[in-house]
Amino acid sequence: MNSSRVRIPSGATGNWYKIRPVINGDTKMVTKIGNYYVMRLATPVPDYNVAFPAVVASEWPSGFATLDLQLGNETLPFSQPITLTSGIVIDLKWSSDSAKTLAIPKSTNDPVPAIDIMFSPRGGVTGAISATGPIHFLINDLTDAITPDAADAYDNSTGRHIPDGKPDDPRMPLSPIDKRNRGEKMVLTVFPQTGNVQAFPIDATDDYDNITGAKGADGLADDLFHFARIGSVGN
Repeated sequence: MNSSRVRIPSGATGNWYKIRPVINGDTKMVTKIGNYYVMRLATPVPDYNVAFPAVVASEWPSGFATLDLQLGNETLPFSQPITLTSGIVIDLKWSSDSAKTLAIPKSTNDPVPAIDIMFSPRGGVTGAISATGPIHFLINDLTDAITPDAADAYDNSTGRHIPDGKPDDPRMPLSPIDKRNRGEKMVLTVFPQTGNVQAFPIDATDDYDNITGAKGADGLADDLFHFARIGSVGN
């Protein structure tokens, strides 16, 4: 079912119109008729200065000469959309390195990092990112994401993996596999070479120390994205 729509004119004063295939039984939303590119809308645009029965955009000086186009997201066959509850965020602190390297500040005046992943109308990823490997995002509960870990696993003076009776400094965010987490965790993986987006459970296995490699739990997942990697190649 097509969910694409167009707002005419563009901006807050415009009205949204659902787009239909130009020709019944076809999938094309835009076609060229003479010198015009035409869309077919579910209801006509009330511009009485033009002859088309359903107008997407008119020539100047019509007040309907601009538009905002919103492309719908189509669910792949045999797939179901996932509904997330409120308070769910993408937690870059625990996302893969391939995700962290994409996070860049919006500007010098706005240091909050942002990630832009652009999809083509056919569902593929465009730009330089399209040549990279899978990108794993951790979907986390906001409360869990901002809760500092009060664990005492290291000696703050020597850095040895021996508790010293004080919270570790610097205090790390709560590990996604910590039993004190309140919300469920999920890995959302983007496969840039195909444009596929898929959800996986986290792998909470903790058999080794991530810093030294020695056998023994350290409170961190050995490979949080293991299940996501099973169906992918590379990092």
